[in-house]
Amino acid sequence: DVTGDLENFGNIEHDITPACDDTNGDTCVRKFVTRQYLDIPPKSGIGGFGYGNATLTPSDKRAIDAGKKWVDLVYAVGHQHVGGDAAHGIRLIRDATDEVLCTSLPKYGSGTAAGDERGYVTGIKPCIFAEPIRMRSDEVVRIESFYNTTYEHFGVMSLWILQVADVEETVEEVITAA
Repeated sequence: DVTGDLENFGNIEHDITPACDDTNGDTCVRKFVTRQYLDIPPKSGIGGFGYGNATLTPSDKRAIDAGKKWVDLVYAVGHQHVGGDAAHGIRLIRDATDEVLCTSLPKYGSGTAAGDERGYVTGIKPCIFAEPIRMRSDEVVRIESFYNTTYEHFGVMSLWILQVADVEETVEEVITAA
C-alpha cells in the first residue's frame, strides 16, 4: 500500500486533504507513490489486526534475501475508496523498467439500487494475466494511486491484492545456478 516503502510495511489507510478548488476548472487529483517488494515474508500483525507502520528488521531483510525466488503474477486488482480517480485509478508498475503491469480503475455507481449507489465505488476491474508475468519475489514494484483532492477523505486505501504462483526450478536451472 502507498503508506509503506522498502523499509516500512505501512499503515494500510491514509487521509486525503483538500488541495484545490475545482470551481474554477482546476484538476484536483493527487498522485500518491511508493515502492515496495513484490513479495515479503509474513510478519506478525501484517495483513491482519495489529498492523501500523511496522519496520522491516534486519532479520526480515535476511528472510527476503533468503526467500528470493521466481514467481508468476497471475492476478492483480487495485483497492481504492471513494475519491479514487476514475480516470487514473491505481497502477502497479515494474519499477526497474517502468512497465505498467496493471491499471485498476474504480467504477462509481450512478443510481439508487443496491450495487449501483450514486457516488460510491461499486467495483474495480482486475487484471487476469492469460500469460503470467514472471518476476523475482524480491523485485521492486511501484504503486501509483490517484485521488480526488477537492474535499477531505479519511481512512482511504491505495493497495494491491496480488496472486502469484511459485515457479518450480527445472534441473537445468539448478545446474546453471550452481
